Amino acid sequence: MTDTRPIHSAHSYRLSTTALVVICLIAATTSDLRSADLARQAIEINRCAAGIVGGRTDAGHPAVGLFRTKTKPCTATLIGKRTVLTAAHAIDEGFQHIFVLGGVEYEVESAVQHPRFTVRDQPLEDADPLQYAAHDVAIVRLRQAPPVEPAVLNTGPLRLNMQLAIVGLGETRKGRDDRGVKRVAENTIAILFRRNYQFNDHGSVCHGDSGGPSFAIIKDREVLVGVHSVVSNPCGAFGVDMRVDFYIDWIKDTAGGDVVLLPAD
Repeated sequence: MTDTRPIHSAHSYRLSTTALVVICLIAATTSDLRSADLARQAIEINRCAAGIVGGRTDAGHPAVGLFRTKTKPCTATLIGKRTVLTAAHAIDEGFQHIFVLGGVEYEVESAVQHPRFTVRDQPLEDADPLQYAAHDVAIVRLRQAPPVEPAVLNTGPLRLNMQLAIVGLGETRKGRDDRGVKRVAENTIAILFRRNYQFNDHGSVCHGDSGGPSFAIIKDREVLVGVHSVVSNPCGAFGVDMRVDFYIDWIKDTAGGDVVLLPAD
């Protein structure tokens, strides 16, 4: 990544030995993703890091569903008639993924990771959360269109301290094994980069929320602003999302235009 300093920062955040960066990763699909292999070996069982901590059961956000992977499930969001947005590390090459929305299973027709997805080649305990993963987004196409209204994608800039609704179907605590229930928590943007942002403390993500959305109110509408990518271990110290507005052109092109966008001014 070329970003070396935050656009904005509410305060600095220093990692401790009990708050290590955790990211869930796939087997690298190309030989140049050696760093992804290194990180996966270090994490081992944390296949889909990133459940909601300090949140509550969510009866809303109908476009958010469970994304079944080769091992443990992640989270994803319907953003078009047949288009789903998730994290690049949630994609398993050669595996028949399933998107579960409203209790109905939808087969995946295709899944495309961002071509520049990678992670830094360094020990997790030495990593800066905002610099650890790059381009961790993916577009999934379903064989059939769910009868659900898609989430609206943000197309404009974010701001420091923006209020977030963080949604996922992961665990509420590491090892609790209570994935599959949609939950939501509130937090704010603490550090803002061009490609991603960080939120800190309680009201955060945990294992199984990877690929899930963060929403914000913009122009009086709730819109999808981020995709869950990096989390702390133990859960609840911080989380990092990829910014939808930064990747909006790639998302639109890869989805063939099958997306719902927040109208421009």
